[in-house]
Amino acid sequence: NFISIYNVDPKLKEFSIEDFAPVLVSAWFYIAKIIPSRLINIIVDLSVEPNLYFALIQEQKDLISKYGHDITYEIAKKMIFLDAFIMESLKNSNSASCIYRIIQNDIFLSNGTLLTKGETSSINLFSKVRPHTSNVNRKFDIRKHILNKRSFTEPSIDNLLWGYGVKECPFAEYAGNLIKTFTALLIRNLYIFLNIDGNIPIHPGYMNLFIVHPLTSFVYFKKHDIDKYRDLIDLEEEFNNIINSNSNKIALEQRRTK
Repeated sequence: NFISIYNVDPKLKEFSIEDFAPVLVSAWFYIAKIIPSRLINIIVDLSVEPNLYFALIQEQKDLISKYGHDITYEIAKKMIFLDAFIMESLKNSNSASCIYRIIQNDIFLSNGTLLTKGETSSINLFSKVRPHTSNVNRKFDIRKHILNKRSFTEPSIDNLLWGYGVKECPFAEYAGNLIKTFTALLIRNLYIFLNIDGNIPIHPGYMNLFIVHPLTSFVYFKKHDIDKYRDLIDLEEEFNNIINSNSNKIALEQRRTK
């Protein structure tokens, strides 16, 4: 819950007792506005990535066998594959205009554009992450996030989901764990289909307004019991293969440079 994260997150400890209540109200205001739209994108991505869905089911099966059905803050931190999936989904559905900054001094961009003092600039993360418009050959790669060994709840220069610098969201850990817990419960209880006619699922694309939504108004849900699934994949072995593949790649690149 929020209090447990407040006790361990140094960023939240910056708020005094007097500030805590209004900040909490503000956090819930923005959670109500933003989280549902991001969850829609995660749900649609689950429906078009069946192979990854089975890996996420296996991760939940493994955690349930070790810790039971409860999802605590510490157990949520062990959901490495789910964390990487959410990171990829949220990055793909980033807004085309975010992280606003006021220009402090006149500056020329590399393409010759002049930004004058007092103007407002923003980052187009949508185009940065998705340079191609086709959804047929869309690459949904969670391996790079597993290799990074950093949760999607940790703001950084490589993870601008929560802003950056002085405008970084202090509630990233809390909001992120709400998203992760909801998605984990969804995976444990429901299987999601984009269609029921047997066609290969293809992402429908996005409607890019202030908030990015998928270009579909429905998916199909089927209740399931993941405890009855046979073991589908050894995730510990898969994790080690991902880590080792990167180590081998680095070693190969080092040999080439010698």
